[in-house]
Amino acid sequence: MTCLKCQHGVAKRFGTYGRRRIQRYRCKSCKATFSPPQRKPLERHTIEISKAVQIWLPALARPPPPINTPLAHYRTFQAVGVPARVVL
Repeated sequence: MTCLKCQHGVAKRFGTYGRRRIQRYRCKSCKATFSPPQRKPLERHTIEISKAVQIWLPALARPPPPINTPLAHYRTFQAVGVPARVVL
């Protein structure tokens, strides 16, 4: 593993971090810690594309709530599963 800061060729494993247990490294030359660049197909989000599709397809299939009704915002929150007492 090459150091991202000083480009030194020798780095040692230095533990893991995060829920996904991403491997960290420490440069033997400058003592900087880093991890290899992560693949992010959805720009800043690290969620897998298949998981994102599972989340968004059901939401896109629902018809939008009527806009000009007095309780439209309550229906919007109910559609995503937020109880009405939380919205108040």
